Amino acid sequence: KTLAGRYHRVKSATETLVQAGIRPLPFNSGCFALLRIPTHLDAHNVRKQLIMEASVGLVALPQHHALRIAYCSMGEDQILPALDHLASVLA
Repeated sequence: KTLAGRYHRVKSATETLVQAGIRPLPFNSGCFALLRIPTHLDAHNVRKQLIMEASVGLVALPQHHALRIAYCSMGEDQILPALDHLASVLA
């Protein structure tokens, strides 16, 4: 039930992410989501900015222009603020 809630929270945020230029790849688990970022951005730099500014840790996959979020290790109330901060970094 806990993981399902987190999964649905991330799924519901996808519309906001798309507006920020982030394209979530299909996912169906309650653990991870891969978020493709615009190709002109460096995934490592985005990751560093998120950790420094908001203590949000994501895994950078620069070869895919993507970031992986392990939302299984986050509280449900932490997911939307983290994704909102990611969107603001890319804006």
